[in-house]
Amino acid sequence: MAGLILQTVIGLTFIFAIFAAAVSVVSEAVTRYLGLRAEYLLRGIRSLVDGGGDFRLHWGELMPGGIGNHFVKARAGRQAAETAQAKTATATVKAESGKPMTEGEPRGSDGEQPEADADAALVAQIMSHPLVASSAKQARPPAKAGDRAMSNQDRRKLPSYVAARTFARALIDILAREHGDHPNANPVHTLRDWVNATTPTHKHLAEALRPLLAAADDLASLEQSIASWYDDQMARVTGWYKRHVKWISLGIGLVLVVAFNVSAIKIADALYSDQALSTSVVAEATRASSCHAESPAQCVADLRTEIGKIRGTGLPIGWADDPACAARTTCSWMDRHDLASISKDGSADVWTFLLVLLGWAVMILALLPGARFWFDLLSRLGSLRSTGPKPAT
Repeated sequence: MAGLILQTVIGLTFIFAIFAAAVSVVSEAVTRYLGLRAEYLLRGIRSLVDGGGDFRLHWGELMPGGIGNHFVKARAGRQAAETAQAKTATATVKAESGKPMTEGEPRGSDGEQPEADADAALVAQIMSHPLVASSAKQARPPAKAGDRAMSNQDRRKLPSYVAARTFARALIDILAREHGDHPNANPVHTLRDWVNATTPTHKHLAEALRPLLAAADDLASLEQSIASWYDDQMARVTGWYKRHVKWISLGIGLVLVVAFNVSAIKIADALYSDQALSTSVVAEATRASSCHAESPAQCVADLRTEIGKIRGTGLPIGWADDPACAARTTCSWMDRHDLASISKDGSADVWTFLLVLLGWAVMILALLPGARFWFDLLSRLGSLRSTGPKPAT
């Protein structure tokens, strides 16, 4: 009995591992198409510059083709209208007060709008800096990255990774050229004068760099301090990205579970009641436990043929008709696909359907630990099955 239960657990763990790996592969392809890694890197850099970094990425902008571009153009149009409205309001105030309107003057009374524009322009300069742009696709990031709405195609052109030292050198170079009086000025002194000004531009960035500049002895130590600050921020950005991707993975998992009718309860029942099937699946699971040193994608590729063979032996995956319906004259669509009770109606149908939903839910929740967790657990269970319990000492 214990051996049969262990075989069932190993087989179910094997299915969880393969399913989680398949979803991981699909999720990676989707995130690459959407350019999400690059998008979150951009948001992380933006948050360093202005403390916000929330681009309010609408779901519609992630849609493929012309649908996504429609939402991108709509947001760009709203931003242009808001900017024009702010300029008009400022011009009206100046006209009523009798003061001339000067180029570059704040659009709002508190000066927040031009500060935000300056921060956005600084982000765009960072992304287009030669040191950073070399990491982008073909070393050509889209124009004004971080200063406008972008499509999926634009995001895919952005760098998905920028080294901390590279970011530090690019930022120092941009700020030193923006605030320095002459090219040969000491960057550390130039930046100290900037952050200590009464009303420095890029206020949030100046406040963040002030303690780093105060502790810097030379340019090398300043670069190291900014690089460490950048690494700390990117660690948080990685958490944001993983949480976002987890929702994408769950959505993909939901689609795959329903599309292929993968129920953990049905699979566990089949493994427990059919010893031949259980032995066959466990044999493949034992082989799969060696995948712990490989990528999930490679594991899926190596085991695709074997999974097809297992499915042919009777593993309940897919929407095949229930054999019990062959002997019956009337069988509804739900009866044929085990979504309702064949022999009973009423509450039995409800209970059967709830079990199906529960089996789907368990498969979807199995995504949360990730494929690596299930492959590692599979390896441990395989060792436990082959060695048995350790003797008492």
